[in-house]
Amino acid sequence: VGDLPALHLSASLYLNGDAKRSVKAGELARELYDAGAKEAAILLAKDLLRKVPDYPTAKRLLAAWEPKPAATKP
Repeated sequence: VGDLPALHLSASLYLNGDAKRSVKAGELARELYDAGAKEAAILLAKDLLRKVPDYPTAKRLLAAWEPKPAATKP
């Protein structure tokens, strides 16, 4: 996926809070990530969370793909 703005626009139009659409978007994000299109996958997962803030699949994917840095001890 080379056109991230187009993906973002398409996701914004497609995602409407519907459970089936959310599942499909989560599956597509996972497929994109597995295919090496990591930036596109992360963008799609974030778009999904913007539309459905507590969507567990998107939260899990982003937690795995963008882990928080470990806290350092002083």
